[in-house]
Amino acid sequence: MKKIVLIVTLSFFCYAAKAQTTPEEYNYLVYGKLNINLPGHNLKIFSDPLFLNFKDATRSTITYELFRNNETKPCAILISYQKQGFPVILLCIPSDNSPVEIVNSYQDKLKAICEHAKGTAMFQTIIFSLGVYAMK
Repeated sequence: MKKIVLIVTLSFFCYAAKAQTTPEEYNYLVYGKLNINLPGHNLKIFSDPLFLNFKDATRSTITYELFRNNETKPCAILISYQKQGFPVILLCIPSDNSPVEIVNSYQDKLKAICEHAKGTAMFQTIIFSLGVYAMK
């Protein structure tokens, strides 16, 4: 539980005062339709891929920011996580002033990741990515 509180706090800290995330934006990022442009938006890679080597496999994350046209603050953040040889897991971090359904969906997915990961390399990699983003 402490891990969940830490991640939620850190992710909202990284993200205070950003534009509200709409359901359309959240779904665009959560369902991985990144090869299709969302009208009126620009998806930018925040940083180069981050690779962390663990004894069983390499993990990587890429952090993206979703901007509305003509806005300077992102309306959502996306962390793309992948363990070598496994499917990509997408974690969309909505702004803290987003509709409650979106925030709840994010918290539920985050809780599931934390319960599944429990201090594993996946958990450490996602935490590290959030930390890198928070330091920008």
